[in-house]
Amino acid sequence: MRSIIRFFSLLFIVLTNIGATSAQDEIHWSPDYNLKWADFKGDTSFAQHYAEKAVTKIRIEATTAIYKNHYTFSVPCIFEKNNSWTVNDTSVSLLLHEQLHFDIGEAFARDLRKKLAEMDDVSDYTIKERVKTLYHEVNNACIAYEKKYDIETNHGKNPEKQAIWQKRINAILQSTAKHQSITFTVSKQ
Repeated sequence: MRSIIRFFSLLFIVLTNIGATSAQDEIHWSPDYNLKWADFKGDTSFAQHYAEKAVTKIRIEATTAIYKNHYTFSVPCIFEKNNSWTVNDTSVSLLLHEQLHFDIGEAFARDLRKKLAEMDDVSDYTIKERVKTLYHEVNNACIAYEKKYDIETNHGKNPEKQAIWQKRINAILQSTAKHQSITFTVSKQ
């Protein structure tokens, strides 16, 4: 049996407030699950301060376990029910727009998984910093991409642009399907 030399965890939050959530308040991204308005359970009392009619809060976590001969990574993309809200729970087009935010988060989680799987020249002493650096690179790219998505689609109000983005993200998810697994192992060099 492999013994754990040391275990550490990196938890970074993308597009969310820091706060504890329980498993029942979270949805891990899955190709078999589409968001429903019932999933948006966040407080809407402050919604009048926002131009948006809905907000999707996601986070990407990166956890690393160090073993004698390999590293095990877990990189889920998580929708936070209690930090996501809507004031328009009847709009199908708005829900599709919000689903695509979740899908974009998954696309960037896959990018992080790919980069972690391809790391080389790393040791037990340098891995924490390498994972942190990769995480921040992907996180910053995700934030910029999400902003571009909202600007170009006018928060989902432009159906033509929304359709273009839908095709783009679907193509990215299809082309990165081999990085869909949340947990994976990488042998040490």
